[in-house]
Formats: sequence, structure tokens, C-alpha cells
Amino acid sequence: MRVWLAVALAALVGCSSGPERPKPTKLESVDSRVELRQQWSVTLKADDADATRLVADYAGDTVFVAAGNAVRAVDAVTGDNRWSLDLDTPVSAGISEAYGNLYWVDVAGVLNSATVAGEPSFTIATGREVLVPPSVSADRILVQGSDGSLATYAYDGQLLWEREGESPSLGFRGQARAATLQGGFLVPRDSGDVLAVLSDDGLDAWRRRLGNARDDLADLDADPVITGEIAMVAGAKTGVTALLVQNGQVYWESDVFSLKPLNTDGERLYAVDTDGQVFALELRTGQVVWRQPALKFRYPSGPLATESGVVVVDSLGVAHALDTQTGEIIGRTKTALRGSISLSSLDDDVLAMDTQGRLVRIGLN
Repeated sequence: MRVWLAVALAALVGCSSGPERPKPTKLESVDSRVELRQQWSVTLKADDADATRLVADYAGDTVFVAAGNAVRAVDAVTGDNRWSLDLDTPVSAGISEAYGNLYWVDVAGVLNSATVAGEPSFTIATGREVLVPPSVSADRILVQGSDGSLATYAYDGQLLWEREGESPSLGFRGQARAATLQGGFLVPRDSGDVLAVLSDDGLDAWRRRLGNARDDLADLDADPVITGEIAMVAGAKTGVTALLVQNGQVYWESDVFSLKPLNTDGERLYAVDTDGQVFALELRTGQVVWRQPALKFRYPSGPLATESGVVVVDSLGVAHALDTQTGEIIGRTKTALRGSISLSSLDDDVLAMDTQGRLVRIGLN
């Protein structure tokens, strides 16, 4: 499976690097009202061919990161190394922290765990290729196979249940990371199905098919976001769709087509479309509040709403802050990041990580 994926990605890269690839939009000067600064950076040597989704997590005053053949804990303020754990097999997706434990999956499909003090806990062969970090709920860990299979484990590594994939994943772009629900998980699939899966037994509480029922490739690859009674998912062909958490009923639909993680501040939903434009949608109606086209073809990360503004980092490593009310770019700084970048929050700052194992803390004020 990994060989097939590598070939598919190589084909995509080859196509995207051809003469028809649009040139990144040239950046114009901005009236900087928010200062973005790189507070620190760390690098764990990683290979893009191995790592599909790398994202940092933190607990207290420590940031945890996994990439290449290492897991590392760094001081959240200074970036100084606190401990490192050498691995035999490169990391594919991670890292997730929950209740004093760390979880990641390697390229062999093994679920690994260590304590936040750096002591190895367990290794479990899942028997599946995993492209996204484990999703952790209040009492269990969900591992998603690239073939659509699911399995949950207790915090001690005990297998609780598993279900096979209904069909192989057809998407080339990626896979959505499941979101946690009360008593379950929200799982979008490439097929256009959105599942509310019960934690206790892995059965569907409900299922909703989005897009054209005859289309086997809806590419619901954007990480969903849940706020209150509404869950929002997005894909390359379906746009952003809001669903009622209780029963999966469609609440609203939009024409913003996205493959990047969605984010919300409780008032608006933020999304990056397939061209790299940044959007803000009204949370209750799905109406577009603003659109920022200045990052078109720079293919930024998914957005992250902070108190200072909405932050994205484009594929060339430039971090941008956008005004939450207007979408105007109000701050910018360069980083060493490149390519596919994932964002996570740290207080009012941003942790940004790429698939080559580079991690930076971006401060805003």
C-alpha cells in the first residue's frame, strides 16, 4: 500500500511541477498591525516520503513532537530540548497527547505510546497503513487506516474494537483526521460518506452521503471541526457542509471547496480553498463573510483562529495573520518551513510543523 501511495504522490508531484502549474501569487506589502515573530525552531530529520501528517502537541509547559526516527520534548518557552527518544522505524503520523501519554503511528502501521516523561509504554501492530495522527477521546484512541478501516484502543494499548474498510481509499490528496464527539467520533471519507461512529462498539450512530452518489471520489479530506450542535466537513467536490451532530441532517452547504483542516472561533468558520484563498463563513448560515485571494496558488496550511487574527502558513514558509472581521492581511513573517504544513495552538501562539520535521513557534502580538 505504501508503495502504491508513493507512486501516486510522485505522479502528482510530477504533474504539479509541470509548466501548467500556476505561479504563486506575488506578495504585496502589508500595513502590519500584528507582529509575527519566530520565537524558536527545532528540527527532527524526516523524509517527506515517510511522514504524511506531522503536528505538534503540548501539555503544560512542554511541546511534544515526533518525526523521522525520534520523539522529542522541548520547553514551550525556549524550545530547548528536555528529552529525546530514538525510534527504530520512522514516524508516519502524529503526535497526539492525552492524559499523560503520547501516541503516534510509524510507517509499518505500528501504534506507539510513551509517557510525557519519555518512557516507552507500548507498541501495537495495527495491520494497516495510517496517514493521519490518532484521534484521542476521553477514554480511547482511534486509529484510521488509509483503506477506511477503524480501530480503537484503550490507553494501555488494549484493542477494544475494529472494523474493516468498506472500500480502498481512492483519494490522492490525503485523508481527514476524525474529530471527537461525545460518545463517539466523526469520520469523513473520500467516498463522500460522513459517519458518526459510537465509541463503545464501532457501530454507526448515523451516516450521511454528501455529493454525487455516483461519484466514488468526493475527497472529504479536510479535518472537520465541531462547535456546539454543528459539525462542519469539506471536500474537493462537495464544498463545506454543516451537519447537525445529533442526526447528520444537512444544516447548510457552501461552494467553498477545501482540502485543508477547518477552524472556527465560535462565530465564524475559516477555510482555505483548493486554490489557496482564505475564507470566513458565517457559522449559522454558511454565507461568505470575506474572501482573501492574496495567497492564491501559495497553497497555505489550514487556518488557525487566534486572539490576534487568523493565521496561515503558505507552502513557501511565509506566515500570515488575517483580520478576523475583514480578512485583510495584518501581519507577516518568514519561517524555514516548506511544503505541507500543519498548525496547532499554544496559548495565543501557533505551533507550525512541516513533513520534513521542522517545527516553529510563532508568537503574535
